[in-house]
Amino acid sequence: MNWWSSKWVVLQFSYKHTSTLTAQYNYHNSENLNNWLFDQPVFSSLIPFLEDGETYNLLQNTSYKSNEARMDLKHYWVVNNLNHLYPKAGVRLLNQDYGSNDSQRLADGVINDFHQSGFNNDLDFELVDAYLGLEYKVKKGDLILKPSIEYHHYHWQAHQYKQEQVNR
Repeated sequence: MNWWSSKWVVLQFSYKHTSTLTAQYNYHNSENLNNWLFDQPVFSSLIPFLEDGETYNLLQNTSYKSNEARMDLKHYWVVNNLNHLYPKAGVRLLNQDYGSNDSQRLADGVINDFHQSGFNNDLDFELVDAYLGLEYKVKKGDLILKPSIEYHHYHWQAHQYKQEQVNR
C-alpha cells in the first residue's frame, strides 16, 4: 500500500518578496510471504536445510513500512531584473521498518528457523535531516546561473532486534 500527500502555500508580500511553504507526507507498507517447495536443497552451502524426505519447504516472509514527512520553506527575493536570492530551510523526517524471516517447514510441521545461521532481519531506521540554504540566480543574456549552498544537520538511529546499533 502506498499513499502520499503534498500541500503548498504561496505568500506574496510584494513583487520583490514571495515565500512558499510546502509539506509532503509519504507512506508505504508492503508484506510478502513466499512458500517455496524444492525436491532437493538449493544453495546448500548457504541455506541450513535439514534433511526432510522428498521435499524441502522454504518459507520467506518480508515486511517493509516507511513513513516520510517533509516541510520546506523558500523565500524568493527579486533584487533586480538580473539577480535573485532564494534563502531556504526545511526538515525531513523518515522512519523505516524492515523485517525478514526465513525458515524451513519440516514434514511434521516443525519449523527450522534460520536465525541462528545469520538469516532474518528486524531493522528500525530513523532519520532527521534539517537544512538551511541559499540559492543565487543571475541572468546574463540567455545564460542563467543558479549556484547554491546548503548546510544539512543529520541525526539518525538504527536498531536491529530492538538493540541500538547507531545513534548519531
